[in-house]
Amino acid sequence: MKYYRSEKQRLYYEKVIALFRDQHMGKTRIAKIILVSDWTISNWIRTFVAEKQFNISIRKKAGTKQ
Repeated sequence: MKYYRSEKQRLYYEKVIALFRDQHMGKTRIAKIILVSDWTISNWIRTFVAEKQFNISIRKKAGTKQ
């Protein structure tokens, strides 16, 4: 059972993680859909990745030089 530290986390955590994991959305895009700061979303994703040992790859944004 997941322990939620705040009402906001209780309401939105699962949706944020689903958008990240299933729809491959980034924190900024998720923050536009779910009215939670991208900093908070980043923390939730970091927690999820650590707990589940979820493997993520960082992609460069289109149009940036390598």
